[in-house]
Amino acid sequence: MKRILFTIALSLLFSFQLSAQDKESIFKGDLRYYLYYTDSTKLELENFYVWYQPKLYKKVFNKNKHYVYPYINRGEYTKFRDKVVALAIKHFGEEKFFNKDGEPNIYKIGFGIRCLTGEVFLKRICFTKDAYNLVTDEEIISFAKEFNDTLRISISNKDECNKKSMVSIISPHLFKY
Repeated sequence: MKRILFTIALSLLFSFQLSAQDKESIFKGDLRYYLYYTDSTKLELENFYVWYQPKLYKKVFNKNKHYVYPYINRGEYTKFRDKVVALAIKHFGEEKFFNKDGEPNIYKIGFGIRCLTGEVFLKRICFTKDAYNLVTDEEIISFAKEFNDTLRISISNKDECNKKSMVSIISPHLFKY
């Protein structure tokens, strides 16, 4: 009888372990953290994403928007990327922006562009695990607000756009050269 109970307990424990997720989400005001772990035991962090979701975004990214595929001039994109890097270093500092090997702790960002005006809206920042205990909520929020208030980028295919047109971009490897 003990063997049967032990076998059942072991199989339940094993099935629970398989069903456990290797990610978790945490809400903190306008920020939503998604923590991704290397396995379901959640002992080692792989990376984490921070979504910036202020109430204003419900109007900006509503379901009635017209989404288009953007054409962005390479030179314009390079200038934009350099401005984003400078802004990130300004808000996070070099010691938080770069890891001990000199590589950026931010490897991607996601943002939306209002096509006709070039306004940008930060959606998420993808951090490496090295940044987890370094960056603060206040730094992320101040970065997001200045990102939205000061940066602009123009798309080339404005003729395909109307006043509701938006572009949603996830910049792959924005900071890896």
